[in-house]
Amino acid sequence: MNTRRRYQPISARQVDYCWDFGERLKAHYARGGSPNSRTVSGPWQADQREFALGKAAEVSAALFFGFDPNPGPRCPIKWSVDDGPDGGSDLIAENIRVDVKGSTPKGNLIWPLTKNGFYHAKRFDILLAVSVAERPIEDLSQCWIEGFVTKQEFFDRKKIAGADAGPRLTPGTWYLEKQFMRPLNGNKAPVDLLVDSLLQVAAPPTVPVNSRDGVDAVSEFIRSADRPAFADIWTEPFKDGGA
Repeated sequence: MNTRRRYQPISARQVDYCWDFGERLKAHYARGGSPNSRTVSGPWQADQREFALGKAAEVSAALFFGFDPNPGPRCPIKWSVDDGPDGGSDLIAENIRVDVKGSTPKGNLIWPLTKNGFYHAKRFDILLAVSVAERPIEDLSQCWIEGFVTKQEFFDRKKIAGADAGPRLTPGTWYLEKQFMRPLNGNKAPVDLLVDSLLQVAAPPTVPVNSRDGVDAVSEFIRSADRPAFADIWTEPFKDGGA
């Protein structure tokens, strides 16, 4: 288990929203909707629980960063099922584009095999791993923020599932264990922890480390094509995380 994760539950009402979303998305796919999304959904394209679990992870992430995730005009996450896919991120925190990846606690952070071909085209800055408890099966309220990796870090450090990976990890899938996530625990607000961590790993020399004013510069820097590879500035203290 990742010992540095943060508990961020969601409410019973929000769990209901997630199950409703899963039901609506399953029906949408069954009607032939969103053919491009169905093509890359892999073996879970008709699984209401997988859809609901993924949405619960997004709700937990939104709450963690101080947003109201309930359906409405101020909601940062997508509840509709028939207006096309997102551009690559599920929410934006201080200009940092966050792609939320939900899984059960024993699962890994994964990038679906069916999406390998356009990983770099997806518009996100970090992958945020969120665990959602799988028991009891109807209750998705127990969630944990495991941590994050930058887009380039994941690509550079990813593992590739082999033929013996098990029934829920298709051979060829890219993945990384959750103990290798950059933690988001501390006494500051979560969004400040995220910014500070990115400043440590990604800040160009002109941005003062730990400067709250540097967030826009960091956001611009990590999206720029001419920055150094994150593999060259990976910080080793995060290598041997929780057991």
